[in-house]
Amino acid sequence: SLRKNKAQVRFIKFDELYHAFYSNMLLSDKLNYKLDTHNHKWSEFLKLNSFLSMVFMYIVCYLAINSGLLPKASIIAVLIINTRLSVAIISVVNSVYIINVSLYQIKNSLMKLTQGVILPAQNLIKLERIKELTLENVTIESHGRATLSQYNATFSTGSIVIVQGQVGMGKSSFVRSLIAQPPLMYGYIRYNQVNITNIDALTFQREVAYYEPSLSFFKGTLRFNFNLYGVYESERMIFIIKKCCPNMSIDANFLDDV
Repeated sequence: SLRKNKAQVRFIKFDELYHAFYSNMLLSDKLNYKLDTHNHKWSEFLKLNSFLSMVFMYIVCYLAINSGLLPKASIIAVLIINTRLSVAIISVVNSVYIINVSLYQIKNSLMKLTQGVILPAQNLIKLERIKELTLENVTIESHGRATLSQYNATFSTGSIVIVQGQVGMGKSSFVRSLIAQPPLMYGYIRYNQVNITNIDALTFQREVAYYEPSLSFFKGTLRFNFNLYGVYESERMIFIIKKCCPNMSIDANFLDDV
């Protein structure tokens, strides 16, 4: 779900996400990891023991034949041992190959997850709290025509604004421009009278909750998804859900169902 919701990952509360993953490891994955590690070590120990035993037997037989203590007919036994030794060597090489392939896949997966990670910038302004949003001469062009022209407005904390219009009018583009994804081409957007282009991206991560209808919930409970955006009270969660689905009968237990 992290890859699927990558566009909104940078706007969630990472403390909640870290705590959820850590708890999951403690409850389930950590125990499975210990069991798999123990089984792997025991299996590798048996393979190593078999390998060393065959090497020792091969050396002893070879020296015995050279000294005349072992009949030449016993060479067949040595050949059999040699065959098994070859199989063991192939098994070791194959195991090393599988390990390298697995490490390569893990590395690539981690690189994909960490692509586009926002790093703090030294020359940009960090806002501790967003109190005001100002739009100055904002123009949105969709399909070569202006659907919003020279728009000016000021919104303060607690304001509720609805953006509506027909399909293709630039609603999503307008909302994304409020978080500089991508930056606005015409006009100015200011938070606390600071131009959005001069604000550190980590400010949006801490102070803005962003969600697109095309995205989906993160795997887990509804409470977990609300916590990712800084909503912790059960009453407020239920209030928000009822605003979306007024005919749905829900309670606090519903929030904890997976």
